[in-house]
Amino acid sequence: MAEKACDRIEEFLRDMAARYIPGRRQGDDIFELYTSDNGCTYRLRISAGACELNAPDDRPWAARVETTSDAFMQIMEGKLNVVSALMRRLVKVKGNIALIKDLPRYFELES
Repeated sequence: MAEKACDRIEEFLRDMAARYIPGRRQGDDIFELYTSDNGCTYRLRISAGACELNAPDDRPWAARVETTSDAFMQIMEGKLNVVSALMRRLVKVKGNIALIKDLPRYFELES
C-alpha cells in the first residue's frame, strides 16, 4: 500500500514537472516533499529553465513540506484546504515559505 501511495505521488509530481513554465522562476532551488506515513521523499529542482523530479543534486532543500500521502493528495485534488491542513497540523512547512506559496505560478494548471 505504501508503495502505491509513493508511486501515485511520484506520478503526480512528474506530471507537475512536465507542466513547468520556463522563465517564470528566477534562481535555482530545491523543493522537497516528505510523506511521513511511508517515508518517501521527493525533490523538485526548480530553475529558470526547467523543473526536474528527483534530479541528482546534493544541495540542501530551500523549502520542505512534511505531510502524509493522503493529506498531500487531498490538498492537490482540492478536497483539503492548505490553511486548514496547517492549522490541524496535517502539514509542516520548513524553509522558504515564499517558494512554496509561489509554486502554483510556475506551472500550467488545468482549468
